[in-house]
Amino acid sequence: MLTIPCTSPHPAQRIISLAPDITEDLFAIGAGKQMVGVENNSDYPPAAQKVTKIGGFTGLDIERIATLSPDLIITWGHTFDRELAPLQNMGIPIFHAHYQQLSDIPDLFRQLGCLTGHVGEANQLAAHFNQQLQQLGAQYAQRPPVRVFYELNAHPLMTVNKQSWINDLIVLCGGQNIFADAHFIAPMIDLESVIRARPQVILDASTLNPDWIERATPRLLWGAKQLCDDLHSPHLGVADGKNAA
Repeated sequence: MLTIPCTSPHPAQRIISLAPDITEDLFAIGAGKQMVGVENNSDYPPAAQKVTKIGGFTGLDIERIATLSPDLIITWGHTFDRELAPLQNMGIPIFHAHYQQLSDIPDLFRQLGCLTGHVGEANQLAAHFNQQLQQLGAQYAQRPPVRVFYELNAHPLMTVNKQSWINDLIVLCGGQNIFADAHFIAPMIDLESVIRARPQVILDASTLNPDWIERATPRLLWGAKQLCDDLHSPHLGVADGKNAA
């Protein structure tokens, strides 16, 4: 079992999560009761809905965060750098989680385990996550490749490139992302470019549960199984790119 060294001698006890997937992961490793505040879209597990909401991408309630006396704030990347600057100046520790590709997600579990004192649970979760993905990949490794368009958003039309864990899942399931070589992680595209790329399968929110695919959580295993099944389902095929609308 792979482990990472924990550098924090005092696990955080009053945590604020600024991403719904981080919230879900903290609950998954047994640290749910240590959270005193969560981002507004933190809706899973149901217990997360009972934790104090402190704002979201339209703005954080900095005063409310301060009154909650957190000993750790966990955010995704540098999403809220400007808003969090006053809290950082107050000496509140802020951990910037960086996860982008599939291999980053078990590492995220382990990092959260170190920060919260749930190392054993986090390592077990990471090991299970890797094992299940390996088994799924082996199941679909010999399937003929399928050209895939993944619709991340409809208006504007957006997809993902090869730097996304969604792309990694498509590849794991025997697919080829038609926009893997796009310049941006989540590029905006037009319908004509989709048609020109001639996808055989189109995947979107009508075929997949977005929360199972677009959040870096243990439920990604459910999404991976659903994606693999859908990718090779004859009902979702768009032969030679026809009707790719």
